[in-house]
Amino acid sequence: MNKIGFLFIAALYITISIFSFAKTISIEVQLAVCSILIAFIGIPHGAIDHILFIKTTKVKPMAFYASYVALMLSYLVLWFLLPMFSFAVFLILSAYHFGESQFAEIKIKHKAIKSILFMTWGLNILSALILYNQVEFQSVFSANSDLAQLLPIASTSILQTILVITSTILLTMGAAYLFGKNRKFELLFREIYTLFLIHITFYLIPLLPAFTLYFVILHSAKVLVDEYTFLHQLVKGYSIYDFIKALTPFTVLSLIGAATIGLLIHYGLFDFSYILIAIVLISILTLPHSIVMNRFYNISD
Repeated sequence: MNKIGFLFIAALYITISIFSFAKTISIEVQLAVCSILIAFIGIPHGAIDHILFIKTTKVKPMAFYASYVALMLSYLVLWFLLPMFSFAVFLILSAYHFGESQFAEIKIKHKAIKSILFMTWGLNILSALILYNQVEFQSVFSANSDLAQLLPIASTSILQTILVITSTILLTMGAAYLFGKNRKFELLFREIYTLFLIHITFYLIPLLPAFTLYFVILHSAKVLVDEYTFLHQLVKGYSIYDFIKALTPFTVLSLIGAATIGLLIHYGLFDFSYILIAIVLISILTLPHSIVMNRFYNISD
């Protein structure tokens, strides 16, 4: 088990202990703690997309920034025109991105098999997250009119179907790997154990802290390690300090932007719920980020 896996287990144990002791923790406290973790670990993992892309291509910085912003604005417009479709796209993008980062170290020659694995794994954990916390999810989304329109995408029947299908595919792929020529039992056990831990986390802990634990530790922290390792090998003398310094500008800019939009909502200048705005902001960042990371992991292969 690597350090990130051990950290996740320790954090899971502590979180379960806290919820068992406190019985109920207000949503405000959950939001505060989760926001801090996402701000200091979650957001930074996408704050050096420009460095990863520009250092490995001949694309000029302004061309990259223009394309990045254009993708974000295009997706934002799509949210206004087709919110339910945009939400579905966000879930699919996130699923693939989560799967891709999870299996970044595994070399798979066939692109189709690799893509199926990434998408299936990501859809499996996302459907489990919402399904195990369906009452809480339905309650939060139903309480906000702008979120209620998105509920059909995450209906119980759809989620159950996705969970069954993806679990079947993953079991089939696992069995095929088990009987393959290049099988590694330790690798297979690690991935099965990790998936089991994620399901346990989503089942035992409320929606927001459960997702935060996964997103911050198993996803963002892992991606940060991958990014630092890549840059450390690419740039002679590259240090942790250099990495943190590179992460800081766009992390701070993102936090300022989020805080500004939050204030506009608070003072009634934006007539949207905080949760919808958070989903939209994360989604428009996810689109270009997932494209950059897809290229990054393909280069790293």
